[in-house]
Amino acid sequence: ENMKNRKSLLSVVLLVLVLVLGVGYAVVTSTGLTINGAAGTLTSDTEIAVSFKEVQSKTEAYVDAASVNGKSASFTVKDLSRINDTAEIVYVIQNEEKDIAATLSKPSITVTKGNAEDDDYFEVTTEYADKGDTQALAAEGTTTLKVTVKLIKTPTSAKTATITVGLTATPEAQ
Repeated sequence: ENMKNRKSLLSVVLLVLVLVLGVGYAVVTSTGLTINGAAGTLTSDTEIAVSFKEVQSKTEAYVDAASVNGKSASFTVKDLSRINDTAEIVYVIQNEEKDIAATLSKPSITVTKGNAEDDDYFEVTTEYADKGDTQALAAEGTTTLKVTVKLIKTPTSAKTATITVGLTATPEAQ
């Protein structure tokens, strides 16, 4: 029986020794996990790839020199000579992001008049395809923006102006 106790004691001692060695080895050889790189989110208008792509349609008699350049588009209205003469242009806007939707804010409008004395002759309005001041735009989606320029005073001579439209897009989670 004494031999049996010695074998049991020896087995327990060996088991404890193996456990101590295993834990000791793990402590001595521990390797930390290191992740290099940066994660971020799109937070500003300049980071999201939403832009004017092309002119879809325009009032040929009154619209000239239409162009698109990223988040800016411009055109010249010409020969507006009677009150309520109206020029319209429709731009196509595209979200080039593959997995990020956007919300388009009300566009900024800058009117550069043909003459300094032409103040208060033009009323400029904008409308997205969904008939509002703002528009949701899915990833890889397109929409349109209609810009209308109306002559609101009777001029003594035909009026011209260059209209610049600025686009603001805010990233949205999908």
